[in-house]
Amino acid sequence: MNLFFIALQAAVADRLSRKHELKGIPFLLRQSSDFDNRLEEIVSSGDGICVVVLQPLPEKVAVVAPGLSFSEVVQKVLIVEDILLNTSGQTALGLAEIISRQLHQWTPPVGEVDSALVLQATKPWDVDQGLGQFGRNEFELSFTVTGTLPVVADLG
Repeated sequence: MNLFFIALQAAVADRLSRKHELKGIPFLLRQSSDFDNRLEEIVSSGDGICVVVLQPLPEKVAVVAPGLSFSEVVQKVLIVEDILLNTSGQTALGLAEIISRQLHQWTPPVGEVDSALVLQATKPWDVDQGLGQFGRNEFELSFTVTGTLPVVADLG
């Protein structure tokens, strides 16, 4: 069974990892139990910057539609940068723009997707500029998409 949310996350990561402007930038998918350790290792001992494709989450359900219809699914992408260690030649701000251009109005090749990904209309980027952790920038980009999952017949 192809799972919608896993397929959406993988499609976003695949699109970004293939883009020339992002070549050499490490990518992580927020899935594993050792995620925090892996992220910290990449940012602190790698190039000082990393892109994380977070797990997509449903925000709204269309309750009158047949099947399981999500009228709003939020897909977030996080950019974590240690400005003191960053040797990638890219900045978190620059990557936020590149990723926004690559994903805004792009339709993921996932069968259940009903619309293109679009940046959220209000506060599409959320930024933490390291006031609590010196030299750390974190940009969180929020995209929305809709999707309808087919009704599954109970065979048991």
